[in-house]
Amino acid sequence: MFPSRRAIRSFNACSSHENANISDRETVQQESTTVAMAKSDNRHNRIYMTAQPLGDELVNDIESGKFDTLQEARARGRVLADNYDWDVNQARKIFAFGPTDRDPNVILDATVGIDMREIKDSVVAAFTQTSTSGPIAGEQLRGVRLQIPDVKLHSDAIHRGMGQIFGISFNWLS
Repeated sequence: MFPSRRAIRSFNACSSHENANISDRETVQQESTTVAMAKSDNRHNRIYMTAQPLGDELVNDIESGKFDTLQEARARGRVLADNYDWDVNQARKIFAFGPTDRDPNVILDATVGIDMREIKDSVVAAFTQTSTSGPIAGEQLRGVRLQIPDVKLHSDAIHRGMGQIFGISFNWLS
């Protein structure tokens, strides 16, 4: 939980430290109760997403360097399942940590039986941009776990390119 902007500004005004640098962060307080859906501009593609908190223990371990976000997917999945109570299959299908590889936000593929390799780059690009400047106050995200439980993609590859998928992902994340 983060203090409000007003509280941070008043702290800065009352502080004896003139160079105090306090950065705001945006986060998710609880798991989303609905699945959000975004359509592409051409209305041929849909991405469904949910959001939930990443977990304080995992966030602290990522920030302190105890949890290595760059390890191989199988090993990382096993650590997440054993130490942080994640589903091992979802833990192995992490698209990215963001906005950099060492920040405590994650987007993952929670689909079953859908090949997401074709749109992964577009989704990760939108996730990186959105986690750098969050949807509410334009501040960096912290401790957010985004899941993609379902996608509906057009059968023709020309209708599911970067221009279409990036737009969907960015619109939903914003």
